Amino acid sequence: MWAVIKQKKALGELPPGPFESGLPEIKDPQLRTIFQSLYRAPAHGSVAGPSPGQMMDERLRSLVARMKLGAGTSPTSLAELASRLSLQLPADYVAFMVEADGGEGFVGEGGYLQVWSVEEIEPNNEALKVGEFAPLLVFFATDGGDEGYAFDRKFASPRVIQVPLIGMADRRHYVNVGATFTDLLENIGQQSG
Repeated sequence: MWAVIKQKKALGELPPGPFESGLPEIKDPQLRTIFQSLYRAPAHGSVAGPSPGQMMDERLRSLVARMKLGAGTSPTSLAELASRLSLQLPADYVAFMVEADGGEGFVGEGGYLQVWSVEEIEPNNEALKVGEFAPLLVFFATDGGDEGYAFDRKFASPRVIQVPLIGMADRRHYVNVGATFTDLLENIGQQSG
């Protein structure tokens, strides 16, 4: 894939890379550091970008091994999403999305998970009326049924929580799953499948 991109870039068929035109404005310094780390400085004549297959660590890769994964998204798309939603994304979620951009299936030896692509997150949150019922949440996944998984913007650092899709307005029903995407996957991986 990178060879095709490099060739199209040389022919002038692609816009400048992120270090040539700059990353989208990211106000959160920690989030900006994450996205900058996803790109390596380009050597003369090469294309900047993550090294294919080098984003997810082995634990994360083993947890999603049974899932059908998407094709991956760009760090810029994730940065723009995070900026629009005033959201700090966990680094392992960013790594997963850069490689997979969502997916669905069984996690580890446990339960089922549907992770939405970048393009699905905002429309799905609008359809669920999250802004009306739970404005501090950004849903990014479900169990394929009546439970959703969201980032809770109430906290300064990322928090992943499990929330019933019906009754999401009542914070008493929220279950703190952890600070990372891997925490969520480990929790689901321990459920009965």
